[in-house]
Amino acid sequence: DGELCALDERGRSSFELLQRGEGSVVLVAFDLLELDGEPLDERPLHERRALLTGIVDATAGPLVLSPVFDDGDALLAATREQGLEGVLAKRVDGPYRSGRRVQGWQKVKARSHALLPVIGWAPGEGRLRESLGSLVLGVRADDGLSLAGSVGSGLTADVREQLLARLRELERPTTPLADTPTL
Repeated sequence: DGELCALDERGRSSFELLQRGEGSVVLVAFDLLELDGEPLDERPLHERRALLTGIVDATAGPLVLSPVFDDGDALLAATREQGLEGVLAKRVDGPYRSGRRVQGWQKVKARSHALLPVIGWAPGEGRLRESLGSLVLGVRADDGLSLAGSVGSGLTADVREQLLARLRELERPTTPLADTPTL
């Protein structure tokens, strides 16, 4: 298991760089779910990580091994100092549970909040394709707005309907983004 990341000049992961196809792109490996055909998901994380560490050369090429930290408080403080989003805390004795949040995995945000303007919307999928799927968010920069990402979870059907009606009233054919010709 891992995540594709684009790293900035300081080696920090940047979702914006990844979206623009910029930065140094690496695959950060953080878990091993199967080895030589043997499923490992029921084994504790510390065993899976030991196996992963044994097969990934953390110093070579575009595949890197995610670091592990024992001092969560110090890590979170460093994350805040560097302006990073947060950390993912996992129980070292926990199994892997695909596709669902579990008590043993916690996202700990370093940033308490951000004001991101809504700059567009994306339709739903399948039978919901006529409804609002997600809001497209921007982030203010010196040269205008840049794409921050999208959010769609936590919106009820009624809220989606109300938002879509209002967004359709405000819709325009051009993008507010400084570096993108169209949405």
